[in-house]
Amino acid sequence: MTRPRAMGRAGVTLLEMLVVLAILGILAAIGITSYLRWSQRARADAAVAEVQRIVTQAKARVRTTNRDVTLSLDTATHTFTLAQAPGYSAVYPVDAGTLSLCQRTVAGSTETCTATTAVTLKAPYGTLGRDLLFRIGTPTVNRDAYLLGPTALLKVVTP
Repeated sequence: MTRPRAMGRAGVTLLEMLVVLAILGILAAIGITSYLRWSQRARADAAVAEVQRIVTQAKARVRTTNRDVTLSLDTATHTFTLAQAPGYSAVYPVDAGTLSLCQRTVAGSTETCTATTAVTLKAPYGTLGRDLLFRIGTPTVNRDAYLLGPTALLKVVTP
């Protein structure tokens, strides 16, 4: 036999509490996956911005010193090194899961990409002989950043 509720006493049944907890659990699962996707995209975008900053700094160094600068990529440590004779060298880390650099050549409708680890920005304006393709990735997001040859303009492509 069940006892009737006393007048004026409010309460929550166990079933109502379980339904609320189930709904909160579903919302939390959706929110966590969305947050993780967002954070991976933000990390990839930050790495692209860092590469852009490094290239801009290299071009500025070429223009101020009127000497060529070599931009080298170490894929094992995910760092770029700016080197210039005599004796200048600076190392910049990039927070990315994968990082690669290749020289891009387009002939008609065919595009080839030759992997490289070093390029030289030529004095007096910091120009490049060829287009470059930086592939920057995190575990779930990849970004392609093209550095277009003579103008050294950076264009980011989101696949």
